[in-house]
Amino acid sequence: MANYTEHYHLHQWEGSDPFLRTDFNDDFKKIDTALGRIPQIVVGTYAGTENVLTPTTVNLGFQPSLVIITQVNAWEPTRSIMLSTDNPLMHNNKALAEITDTGFLVGSAYFNGSSFITPHLNAKLRYCYIAFS
Repeated sequence: MANYTEHYHLHQWEGSDPFLRTDFNDDFKKIDTALGRIPQIVVGTYAGTENVLTPTTVNLGFQPSLVIITQVNAWEPTRSIMLSTDNPLMHNNKALAEITDTGFLVGSAYFNGSSFITPHLNAKLRYCYIAFS
C-alpha cells in the first residue's frame, strides 16, 4: 500500500507496492492543478511617447491582476502607481492607465502644458513595471 506526500497527497510507493496507471494520472492532475495556481510574474520596461493623446499599450499576453509602474532614471524623486483590474487611474472620467485583457495601457493628463500625474506614464521617458497574473 502506498504512502502519500504531506501537502498534495501524491503516491509514495514502497518497492513491493503494486500501482496502476490511474495512480500516476491522478498524481499528475494534482501537480498540474497546483502549478496552475502559481501566479505569473512579468517584469519589463517601456518607453513613453511625446504624443500624449495616444496611449502606450504594453502587451503581456495575459490579463494581469496587478501592475506596478515606476519611472527609470528620473531626475525627480521616483514615484510609482499601482493598477488593479478594478482600480484604473482615472481623470475626468477618462482612464489614464488601466489593465486590459492582454496587458495594460498608459496615457497622460496634461494641464496648461505640464503633467499633473506622476509618474508621467506616457511622457518621453523610460518606465519599468512588474505585473502579476
